[in-house]
Formats: sequence, structure tokens, C-alpha cells
Amino acid sequence: WNTDKNAKEGLTNYQINENITLYAIYSKTLNVTYQKGENIQSISKTSDTCTIYNNETSCEIALPEITSNTGYNPDGWYNGESKVGGSAEKYNLNNNLTLTAKAIDNIKPTKPSIINSSNGNWTNQDVTVTISSKDEGSGVDHYEWNNNGVWTSNNILITNEIGTITFNTNNNSGIEFRAVDKAGNISEETSTTIKIDKTPPSCNSSGESSKWTALTQTITGTCLDEESGCSNSQISKTYSIAENITGNYDDSYSPGEVTDNAGNVTVCPSIQVRVTGTTLKDYTKGAVFMYDGKTGLNSTIWQDQSGNNRNGTLVGATKSGDALYCDGVNDYVSIGQSNYPAVTLESSFSVKQINNTAPNNQLISNFELGGYGLYIQTSTKKFVASVYKQNGYSPVESAALQLNQAYYGAGRINNTYTKVTLNEATNTVNLSKNITYPQSNTYLFLCANPRGSSLDPNPANTEFFNGYIYTARMYSKVLTDDELQKHYVIDKWRYNF
Repeated sequence: WNTDKNAKEGLTNYQINENITLYAIYSKTLNVTYQKGENIQSISKTSDTCTIYNNETSCEIALPEITSNTGYNPDGWYNGESKVGGSAEKYNLNNNLTLTAKAIDNIKPTKPSIINSSNGNWTNQDVTVTISSKDEGSGVDHYEWNNNGVWTSNNILITNEIGTITFNTNNNSGIEFRAVDKAGNISEETSTTIKIDKTPPSCNSSGESSKWTALTQTITGTCLDEESGCSNSQISKTYSIAENITGNYDDSYSPGEVTDNAGNVTVCPSIQVRVTGTTLKDYTKGAVFMYDGKTGLNSTIWQDQSGNNRNGTLVGATKSGDALYCDGVNDYVSIGQSNYPAVTLESSFSVKQINNTAPNNQLISNFELGGYGLYIQTSTKKFVASVYKQNGYSPVESAALQLNQAYYGAGRINNTYTKVTLNEATNTVNLSKNITYPQSNTYLFLCANPRGSSLDPNPANTEFFNGYIYTARMYSKVLTDDELQKHYVIDKWRYNF
């Protein structure tokens, strides 16, 4: 009993000297039991009590401290599924309870480590990415990758908390990865670069030539690649023949292979290569005669290089360097009889001056009935190939010549047409009547037109050529355009024009 109704203990002895009211003091002891939940290492105590006095409804206790396992944080004390307070917090107890300490995994996994099978370099193979992370709490549940802005775990295989994913299509991007633990915590992101190019590059080949070139031709392959790019953007291959070697390249060849940065290889398309040697043996075989200024020209004879022993006899004409020089007054070279139904005449030459005393300046001539020749027309300075038919001459002209400039010229004559070629340009005139064979005593001259009989005391007329002749050839057939073009490049290289 106590005179204070809120007192928490009674009086044992009390002396009354006046009227008083005594209050009965009563109390109730409440018990609480503490237990560890999952991932709890320890708690500071396992039980506690507190007392409710008189009309009180609860009494205050101090909740024990909680120590959680590594990888977890203390979450607090729970009465069933209801949290009543945290570690070392105060709590008002109103009945006997059993409280459980719980922990929570709110620690995110470690930032993933990445192993990229191509190390982020270009490859033409599949790329496998291995992802690993540590989580000491609830453990790694899965991995995710950012697929164009959307995080997904698709295609990632997991074994013992190690993830692998394989990329197998063309790609050039940085891809982010992250780990997620069983509590839903998300790690920091790690990225790696995926560079896959399985498409071979393309190649454009250039330098093709349908025409002959002398000694060397270079063809080029240019690489094009829209994925990884080209490791060698351009390659080239040169086909060469030594100056003293006879032969040619006349086929389709590839410049080689181009490679992209992923290792894909493409063989460049083959293109035409036409390289000729520049020896006398590289001219078309079967010449009636072949005169070359670098070989066999002396003060009296121009030696035939065809093997037919058709040497030219110099009359006044002289050797000048690697050329025959004719003065335009009375110089010429007598070759001999040349009577054929179809011929090709060729010469590389330069005109020093036009001889204005004659209508034409003869280069290679045999103008009898049915005769033929090459000359420069005095009035126009045009290079002309002509044949004498029964009803007159049938000339065909080329462009006008420049003085002191070297040219290659050719005339082709048969019963169907006359063709003239200057360097690489050809003109044609068709014949309306068949040509007649030259008379048996008709001689072929260089630098002049033969008058006719070899017994004539003045075998050359006045149509003399003034200039230099580097080469002169005759074939008893009509050569093709391709053969003439080849001869042109050989002459041009040999005599540097």
C-alpha cells in the first residue's frame, strides 16, 4: 500500500495521525526472449524482463545489439513479420514476446570482371565474353547486358556464378555488363568492346590495259571494307621484262590479296596485263626485211635483221646516231624488188624539213602499177599510205605531222582496203578495184620513189625525204591492229619518243 497511487512499491510500516487514503500497489512482470534469424552472427543477449505497475499498459526495454554475417547488414528485431525496432533501440513491451533478429543483403555485388576472347580487337570469329562477380551476401543470381538500351539476361549462361555469352554476328560496339545478387542488388557496370567482321572486303582492280606496254606494267588493287576497314588499303603488282629479254605478259592477272582488320581476305579481280619485251625478236615474226637504227647501220649498208639478207644499200644517205639521215636532195636506200599481193609497211621517223620541190616526200615507196608506199604530202604535211590501182592512186591520210617530232607510221594494203596508222590512230579507205602486182623490176626505196627499172641511170625521182628514219619494216601480209600497236610501243621505247 502507498499513499501515492503511482508509486511502484508499497509501504511496510506507516503511522497514521490523520485520515488518509491508501492505494493498493500492484505489478506485472513481462518476459521477452531474443533469438537469431538467418545470417545473424550474434546478439548481445538472449532474454530480458520489464515490469508494468498499477494501470500502466507497457514497460520499456532496450533491444539487444545485432551482429550480422559478412555480406549482410543488421535489419532489426521482428515480432513475426512485423519489425519492432533496430539494434540497440528502445521498445515498449506490453506482453510476453519472442523477438527475432534479422539481417538484410543490401550490399551490391562487386563490379564484374570481363574476359573478352578477342581482347576487344577485330576478329572474323565468334567472340565469347566471360563475366564474373563476387557477392558475399545472398550470392550472384544472374548477369545482364545492355542490348541497345534494354538490360537483359538473354543468352547469358551461368555456371558456378560465372556467366558466358557468345556474339556471332557482325558487330562494332561497346557492351555493358552488370551482376545482380539474389537480393536484387545491382553491381556497377563494366563494358567491353565487341568487334566482329565476318564479311570479306571488296577489291577494285585498276591499271588494266588492252594495249601493249613496253617492259613494265603495274596493276593495283584498292580495298573497300565497311566493317573493320582495310589493313592494306591498296596493293600493287608490277610485271616487268628486262631490256635484254625477249617475251611478254599477255593474260589476266590479279594484283594480289587485300585484307581487312578482322583478317578476312579477298583476291582482287584479275585484269588484262600486256607487257612486251623490246628486243628485235619481240616484233612479229615473218618480216620481209627489218631495219633497226641501233643494229647493223653503217656507212654503206643497212643490214637486214629479219634473217632474209635483204640489206639496204645507202646512196648518199648517212648514219646519224641511231638513225638513217636523208638530206631531201638525192639521198636514198635501195632495198630490192618487193612484189606482194598484201603488205604492211612500217617506219618510225621524224621529218626535218618538207621538200617543197615535189608533191610528196617519199618514206618507203614502190609506186609502179600496183605499187604502194608511205609518204608525207607536201601541201598538208599529212602522213599517207597509198596504193596504185588500174584507175589511179588510192591514198588514205592521217593527221598532219610536226617537224622534228618522232612518229610511228604504218600502211596496210591488200585487195580490199588501204589503212594508214600514225602512232595509234588508224584511218581506212576501201578499194573499188583489185590492185595489180608491181612489175618484176620494181624496186623498193627508202627516202625516195624509184623511177622503175633497176637499170635506170637515175633510179630515184625528185620526191626525196628530208629527215631521220629509225626503223623500217615490211611484211608480206596485213598485220593486225594489235600487232601494230605492239610494234609502236617497242619502237617508242627503243627510240624514246
